[in-house]
Amino acid sequence: MPTVKRFGSVRVCVYADDHAPPHFHLIGRASELLVRIEDMTVVQGSTRDANMGRALAWAREHRDALLAIWAHLNDVA
Repeated sequence: MPTVKRFGSVRVCVYADDHAPPHFHLIGRASELLVRIEDMTVVQGSTRDANMGRALAWAREHRDALLAIWAHLNDVA
């Protein structure tokens, strides 16, 4: 599970051989979010961690890069 970016204790991670739809994980000390890349919807989890908000804002700006990373790690042509 490559860590793509860090925001304090929060990591933006993409798993290899993961299920569709394309998504990433925001992993913090006490919580984890699963976020769909297409529309940046939080599909699972919740948090009040400010670093999660910063990470999600970063992800919105880097959506295309996250999608490319997910496609590469999940053998999507």
